[in-house]
Amino acid sequence: MLTNVWRGLNPGVASVREIKASIGAPDREADGVKYGSVTGLHLMTYDDLTASLFLRDNRLRIVVLSPKADGEYPMRIDEWEKMLGKPARKLPSVQGKNHRLLVYSESGLTATADGSIVTLVEVFPPMSPDEYERTFYKIPSPFIK
Repeated sequence: MLTNVWRGLNPGVASVREIKASIGAPDREADGVKYGSVTGLHLMTYDDLTASLFLRDNRLRIVVLSPKADGEYPMRIDEWEKMLGKPARKLPSVQGKNHRLLVYSESGLTATADGSIVTLVEVFPPMSPDEYERTFYKIPSPFIK
């Protein structure tokens, strides 16, 4: 079963101390970062985990990661649909004109896919699809040939 808990870290709950105890010190950190429409975030980047963690007020808000073959999140959309059903929404993605963002926001997850292959996963507190779009969704610019 897919959950919005990544490596024992629960978005909306996990603190910086819990993050560092679970996955160690980040490779890079930055303050004043924006993700979606949320500003003033603290970013912790982990190269080996191919993950970026965004925090506000010392609490994890969202994890953005590239799925791996042996990771917690499947790399194929059909596996996501077997576990979670059809997504609440399918939206255009900033990843590319052929990528689609599959929104499972009530489970606290999204999957960005190029065809049937998942290239990016977002992990966050459960919310409505409308709230996800207002909070974390990045509207892509028009793609130009």
